[in-house]
Amino acid sequence: MEVYSKPLVSVCIAVYNAEKFIKDAIMSVINQTYENLEVLILDDFSTDNTLNELEKLVQLDDRIIIHRNVQNLGYLRSFNKLLELATGDFVSFVDADDWIDINKIELQLEVFSKNPEIGLVGTNINRTDVQGRKVGTESYPSEYEEIKIYLSEHDDVCMCGSSVMIRREVIECLGGYREFFEGCPAEDYDWIRRIVERYKCVNLNEYLYNYRFADASLTRKVHYSVKARNAALITKFLASQRHANGFDSLDNPDDLGLRNLLEELEREQSNNICSLYKSTAIQHAINGNLKASINDFKVCMRNKLGLYDFVKLFIVLFVITVVPNDFLLRVKNIIGIKSVTKSV
Repeated sequence: MEVYSKPLVSVCIAVYNAEKFIKDAIMSVINQTYENLEVLILDDFSTDNTLNELEKLVQLDDRIIIHRNVQNLGYLRSFNKLLELATGDFVSFVDADDWIDINKIELQLEVFSKNPEIGLVGTNINRTDVQGRKVGTESYPSEYEEIKIYLSEHDDVCMCGSSVMIRREVIECLGGYREFFEGCPAEDYDWIRRIVERYKCVNLNEYLYNYRFADASLTRKVHYSVKARNAALITKFLASQRHANGFDSLDNPDDLGLRNLLEELEREQSNNICSLYKSTAIQHAINGNLKASINDFKVCMRNKLGLYDFVKLFIVLFVITVVPNDFLLRVKNIIGIKSVTKSV
């Protein structure tokens, strides 16, 4: 294969305390059928043995390039830093505890080569447990018109942000994640919506990305703030502003639309404290944090949780506590929970 006659693809991997899984992620990239790659790894000041693992792996392939933050910046800023470091004609991503199929990059590039108007190509995903055993799948609309219709009707986005590949032009036009969403789940929702508004985007109808739910990671970090808990709704609201006005409240700080929305959501949450803490108690239980779950359960009790709701919540928490994680993952897939974002 004449490697250097082909477009360079930058594969970006943000890493934080991923010593158990980072080798799987990197090996899945350097073993790709497409070879003209730079593998950019940014360690976000890990406190475990991640850096030692990376130093071993870099000896395997000269395409691996390691960078390290001098302090922990968090996923959003690390992601944006990787975009700045990327020099490829195309940019792709892998989360540090996931892995990709051997021909993923080649298949995505084939789509780009056939249609120069396309700015982003995603894929379907496999959901796996901590051992890498498949527990379910997630499929998405493949055609651009289907994607636009989905986004107009839903708060979430119909693709996995970690599975996408984008043209360099997208970064030059739109940049990366907007810092308003730092500390929020679904920080990629706003980014993907803005890409879809500017560029033709498609999803390959193949399961090429393997999304691992590590121990205590059936859900993301448990959030209490209004902004974090409503990040998906906020991204859709901002999209509606852009559709109506050509800009949103993050583009124009003088616009009061977002501030008014956040104030309304604050009032709703304040009036439904019990509902909030029922939800967080369940999320903590799923994550295996029983102490936090019990604390939030107590908050529900102090806010006059009714007997029926008390019994129902108690049973749910008990079941979550005694049922194995693998089974919960399978149930989660069966009942159609679509969010696949997780903390780094």
